[in-house]
Amino acid sequence: MLEGPRSVRVDELPSLAQLVDTVFMKGREGAMFGHFPALFSDRNVRNCLVFVDNGRVVSHFGMIQRWACIDGCTVRVACVGAVSTYEAYRGQRLATRLFEAARRQALNDGVDFMLISGDRDLYRRAGAVSVGIDWTVRIKREQAEMWRLPDITLDAFHHEDIPACAALYGQRAARFMRPWEDWSNLIIHGRAAAREVITIVVRRQGIACGYFVLPETTIETATDAIEFAGEPLALRAAIAPLMDNRGFDEFFLRLQQGDTVLRGLFAQEGVSLEPVKTGGTLLMLNFNQLVQRLRPAIEARTDAETAAHIGIWEEEGIFRFQSPDAGFSTDRPGAARALFGHPEEPPLPRTLGKILPLPTLWYGINYT
Repeated sequence: MLEGPRSVRVDELPSLAQLVDTVFMKGREGAMFGHFPALFSDRNVRNCLVFVDNGRVVSHFGMIQRWACIDGCTVRVACVGAVSTYEAYRGQRLATRLFEAARRQALNDGVDFMLISGDRDLYRRAGAVSVGIDWTVRIKREQAEMWRLPDITLDAFHHEDIPACAALYGQRAARFMRPWEDWSNLIIHGRAAAREVITIVVRRQGIACGYFVLPETTIETATDAIEFAGEPLALRAAIAPLMDNRGFDEFFLRLQQGDTVLRGLFAQEGVSLEPVKTGGTLLMLNFNQLVQRLRPAIEARTDAETAAHIGIWEEEGIFRFQSPDAGFSTDRPGAARALFGHPEEPPLPRTLGKILPLPTLWYGINYT
């Protein structure tokens, strides 16, 4: 008989490991727990919701709750991943029921929105949508060579570098408020975004001023950065040494809305910049609470008189955006895109378009 939906018990974690390994990494025993130590930690069992059949975990919906910061405002986020069901149990709406239970639990816990690593119909039907306006940058070796600086060196990432790297990451306009173990896991497990990774610290005259998290192995002669942070000129100057160190000739960076200096530097140099959505999908849970928490950032983008007449709220499923010179209403997915933007969406009208979109969160090493 099926039990659930409910939180997994600690003694059921081995059974959960078998499920997620079978679905996502068949033949690699323990791989998923190794890739996602925070999600599958004993301390996070409450957020791993399951169906169990005669002691065997047969369906799972996982999430981690984190505080995050968007333009200086604190919000609560649930990062969703490792949603899986054995093939023999599919078609029974188990994932749907787990998703519903997870939404109720997250709402009760004060979560504002979910970040979902996937883009399935399961999530779309609930109102999840892709959001964000980031930029991908393609850097070639001959470009990077022009940016070298003599006092920039590269070094491996060690425990003693955590405070400096955490402070550098803390300068991002949109970021997770990471507990210490997220950084420690990066060193201990060497994995992020379901990949083996290496973290390299950028130093100027011996002082940490940036870092890159890169895949351990490159595809041919190109690679991407899973995460980076730091002083823009130092980061740019470190790209050629990174290419020397790691053996690639093309480098792809994802720039967030707050990376204005780097974006400007690259644009001046004729580097290719392509607008892209942020990865995964976003599902609004408590819109009015989110807007209230983001209100200081919204007001900081205009003058006090105008800010007093900006209204953004949800009522009975209708999401309204109002300014002194424009207004519109939309649905849940439309509200998410109005707040956080999307490359395919036109700018919002007049004053609203000057205030929004706000920056979006990028998983980086927080990929569930």
